[in-house]
Amino acid sequence: MGFCLPKYVLVKTKSGLVNGLLTRFYTWKGDKPPEDTAGLTHIAESVSPYVSFVYTDKPHPNVPPEYFMIEWKGFLKVEKPGKYMFYVISSDGCKLWVNRELIINEWYDQPSRLHLSREIKLLKGFYQIKLLYYNRFKFGEVSLGWVTPEGNSETIPSNYFYFAVSNKVFFTGLPDKYRIIANPAGSERAYQCLFTQGVCMISDLEENMPIPVNISIYNPENTLIYSTTTPLEIWGGDEYLVKEG
Repeated sequence: MGFCLPKYVLVKTKSGLVNGLLTRFYTWKGDKPPEDTAGLTHIAESVSPYVSFVYTDKPHPNVPPEYFMIEWKGFLKVEKPGKYMFYVISSDGCKLWVNRELIINEWYDQPSRLHLSREIKLLKGFYQIKLLYYNRFKFGEVSLGWVTPEGNSETIPSNYFYFAVSNKVFFTGLPDKYRIIANPAGSERAYQCLFTQGVCMISDLEENMPIPVNISIYNPENTLIYSTTTPLEIWGGDEYLVKEG
């Protein structure tokens, strides 16, 4: 009688995708604010359900009321495909990226003003979104909105914003030296990790989320013991349990 390998299933035990936008606060000085946050260290962090703020004092208890920058970062969930326009009302400067494309760039001191993007065709699904804003003096204002395919103009509601709590995905449930390979659909790149002390971690996912991947699991003898039949959408912060099923 031949030896049969046990069958395994992959079960998501925790989702890393949560509502809101990750919000980071920075300070700056001099004549001009930095063009982006690369190389800067944030001094405070919070989660914003949406972006519609008027600042007459500190934007956060740990942030001064003048010479500050705010970065909102996460994912926009599009439920209805079609052509959208985005707008930012800001005093002072603002930059908006959707799907890693800079669509509004108004990076200068100004009174409250509305800035409208070009028309963008979006399919149903998740898109990376980032808004960068700076304020020089004590009064500031910033709002993020869109014009929907039906022509409705509104501040983007909170139920369309999400962010991933990490850039790592965790797998548990197998002994040491078992290996997981995650192949993003349509890409030659592969992520992999080795189980150590019961945990296998895939990292450096931030720039590629959301990622539809095919998961393959190998035992220490390099025998395939599990593979997904359809791509699995993974987010940073997701946790999965591998178990016999």
